Amino acid sequence: MLRSSPQDEARRSAALQNYQILNSEREALFDDFTRLAAAFCETPISVLVFVDRDRLWFKSVHGLAGNETARDASFCGEAIRHDSVFEVEDATADPRFAEHSFVTGTLGARFYAGAALCTSEGVAVGTLCVIDRKPRKLTEAMRDALGTMARQVVAQLELRRVNRALEHKQRAMLQSHKMAALGHMAAGIAHEVNNPLAIIQGKAELLSHLAQKGAIEAEKVESTSKTIQTTVSRIVKVIRGLRVFSGSSDQDPFTIARARDIVEDTLELCRERFRHMNISLTVGKFSDDLGLQCRPNQISQVLLNLLNNSYDHVREQADRWVRIEVVDLGEHVEFSVTDSGQGLPEIVRDQVFEPFFTTKDVGKGIGLGLSISQGMVEEHGGVIRIDSFHRNTRFVFQIPKQRRKKPSAVQAPV
Repeated sequence: MLRSSPQDEARRSAALQNYQILNSEREALFDDFTRLAAAFCETPISVLVFVDRDRLWFKSVHGLAGNETARDASFCGEAIRHDSVFEVEDATADPRFAEHSFVTGTLGARFYAGAALCTSEGVAVGTLCVIDRKPRKLTEAMRDALGTMARQVVAQLELRRVNRALEHKQRAMLQSHKMAALGHMAAGIAHEVNNPLAIIQGKAELLSHLAQKGAIEAEKVESTSKTIQTTVSRIVKVIRGLRVFSGSSDQDPFTIARARDIVEDTLELCRERFRHMNISLTVGKFSDDLGLQCRPNQISQVLLNLLNNSYDHVREQADRWVRIEVVDLGEHVEFSVTDSGQGLPEIVRDQVFEPFFTTKDVGKGIGLGLSISQGMVEEHGGVIRIDSFHRNTRFVFQIPKQRRKKPSAVQAPV
């Protein structure tokens, strides 16, 4: 007998919650387990049960209606306390279950066999069980098969748990990279905001001077006011861009966005920094109507990562320039960032998209920018590459204009 103490019950409940399986939707994967269990054990009913604190919740049922039942004096509540397959050949002859509603009610259960779903720490969270309306006994092969299928169910739960942990880690790494990028941009952001503030201050002082002289001219006031409004709008865009860039965008909906807006929103975060270092930053001509279905914030992040890389690579050069180009390719939109660098060595090109690979000095980069950018582009169904044939350093990525949805798994009917 196993797991009978309050401490064991607390561990069991915690392990169950860790799997995040309770109250989830029906899934074909788990329906396959109950269907196979019933077929192999030659029973009309099979249920994948998770034992909550005060209920049995059914993730998958074969040959039985319902989603849950009370835990009190239940077959599965007893089965999770056993190492091997727990079997009741005739429930009417077993005083523990003879008065159970499954036995006395319309279900008329007589036979039960359940294999506990045990974690690697030996904590049982539920059972894979088979039920019959007549007394019987499993063969040794059937018991082995039921136990094997129960272990496979747990393997699937563990795989999902690990995947969630990896996704959480990936999001944390992405956020860390974004914070590092913001730190990298901090000096430049001061220029993005301080220069417009200087303009506002100068225009405000002009209005004050004119007012003191009594020489207010409506045309002059209107022109100065418009300059102040435009400059304030620029500061607002910078702040909004910072908030967007620092937040998570992996759950944002895909929307139709103009490529022009994506490029301009990105430039708001770095234009002054390039100007301060006398780096020429230009944008090639393209249609204002060119649009694509995407997560605009992520495309902006990819562009900003590429621009940050170019900034670092050319700031010490004599000839300093960076150029953004956007091209309509019919079904795709192509973005490129080219700088005055003389290309990348082949050994670097082969590794540049690998996580944590960097050619920067210690403390100037953790080697995640291009890897994360690649993930974002591929999530959009696009590709990112180095243009090895260009005489300068040029990164190119293409995004489909229309999102290609991934086929979803077919859900089994309840």
